[in-house]
Amino acid sequence: MKRLAWILGVCMLLTASWLVAEDLIVNVEGQAAGSGPAARERAVEDALRNALEKGLGVFVDSTTLVENASLISDDTLVQTRGLVRDYTIEHESEQDGLTVVRVRAVISLQKVWESETLALLLRRMQMPRFVIVSTVEVNQNQLPPGHPVAQKLAEELVNRGFLLQELPKIHAMTKQDSARIVAEPALVAGVLPGLQAEVVVLASSRADFEKKADLYGRQMAYFSALVEVKAFRRDSMRVIAAVRGKAIRGAEQPEEAIHDALTWAAGDAAEKLVPAILTAWTEQLNRGREIGVTVHNLSVSQLSRLVDAIRSIEGVSSVSQRGFSLGKADLEVVSKQPAFNLAQAMENLPGLELKVNACTANHIRLKIEK
Repeated sequence: MKRLAWILGVCMLLTASWLVAEDLIVNVEGQAAGSGPAARERAVEDALRNALEKGLGVFVDSTTLVENASLISDDTLVQTRGLVRDYTIEHESEQDGLTVVRVRAVISLQKVWESETLALLLRRMQMPRFVIVSTVEVNQNQLPPGHPVAQKLAEELVNRGFLLQELPKIHAMTKQDSARIVAEPALVAGVLPGLQAEVVVLASSRADFEKKADLYGRQMAYFSALVEVKAFRRDSMRVIAAVRGKAIRGAEQPEEAIHDALTWAAGDAAEKLVPAILTAWTEQLNRGREIGVTVHNLSVSQLSRLVDAIRSIEGVSSVSQRGFSLGKADLEVVSKQPAFNLAQAMENLPGLELKVNACTANHIRLKIEK
């Protein structure tokens, strides 16, 4: 019986893997009140949502990865455009005050899986917020207007369901400040007052002139771009994921070519960043959350007792000492319990009068009552 269950489990996993790797073609209808281009656009959007619901239904029925189809639908339907890889309008008509379209849509089950996985992981990670800092260097040309790398990374992360903290100073940040943060990530809190995001995304970008070429009588300038992105935990500055994106684009105006190359390279980096974060978070949750713990009014002898006592708490897999100075200890605790539960357990440790002063999803601050 156990062997049969194992074989069935392997078959289900193989089936799920095959489905995730494939696209699904569905034919659906959509409708919207009224007539004209605006109504047609709303009808197409309705059809694509219906296509995604149909695709999710197949996905839910064919795998064991999804626990609540309606909940996941709520999370992913807002990202319909990203999950529908392609579509064609096969028929459209107006009847009884409605615009009706019939659409043939190609659903990317890989993106459905990533979206579903991300939605569950974001909840389990207690919805961390992101902030993006970007610096750009261009060889032999002026920088294009705006912040194409930061804008593209923000757009891609938001489209996938990540939360961003908007800080006015980021947009007014000098090139020198951006470069300082990218070179020394620990400076981010000092340069950006009011920073509350749990994850800092640092992007270092460069665009280089490649060549000029004639294209159908037009003189085109070609630039290559490299975007290197690292995502850090703000509290410990530990790297969550590091990726690179590359692109080469051409245009008649060098500034336009630079802008396009940076944007495409940032998009390439974002495509790699999301699955890298998913993998890192999954591995972290499998072994437990990394929670920073700061304890004040502590002696050296109490520190040793405290570390041993924390290790005895249920769900704690490791305790590492990051520093000790002037009665303050900085620890890193890997725990399968959320930070709030761990903080309560630490307050109840016998023989140590610990009191919690502050607690966030990733950090606990306590002091010993003397």
